[in-house]
Amino acid sequence: HGESALRSLWNAVMKIISTSLFFAVLVFFMTGSLAEILFPESSLTVQLFPIMTILVFIHVVFAMVAPMSDYLGGLRTRNIFLTAVSFIQLLDLWGLASTENLLITIISHVVISMILSIGYSLIAHKVFFNNYTIRLQSEIKLFILGVILSLSLVLFITYIINDVGDWIMADVWNFPMI
Repeated sequence: HGESALRSLWNAVMKIISTSLFFAVLVFFMTGSLAEILFPESSLTVQLFPIMTILVFIHVVFAMVAPMSDYLGGLRTRNIFLTAVSFIQLLDLWGLASTENLLITIISHVVISMILSIGYSLIAHKVFFNNYTIRLQSEIKLFILGVILSLSLVLFITYIINDVGDWIMADVWNFPMI
């Protein structure tokens, strides 16, 4: 029962993580409105909010994957990895603070968090399965395909509404654009 229980736990966690990815994408599409509502005077938040939405997904990975590997012998490896990345992050953010470029500093923080998330996932996978390769379940593949198709459709409709719609309204119908 031990190995099948581990696989079941891993699959359940992957389902939660994939749901958080969907939620992060949903929040990404709302960032412009949220930034304007929460910080109407700041134009920088409109740039920062979309970049930071990936942190929703990353923090779910932190919360779910890291503790699982700790209980199965991955704590030492994870602590060594965390210490190394934290040292690099300290130097990176310290160096970027002198530039006073908040956008680059936030992007750097997000990239380092992504590196931590990937590292934690690789450590957990090794602790759980050693060299066993996990195949994505069909529902996860379909979910990823659905997200990609939905994003593509939204981008296409946005293009049609913004570019082609303006052309039709202004040139074809001779409506004044506001």
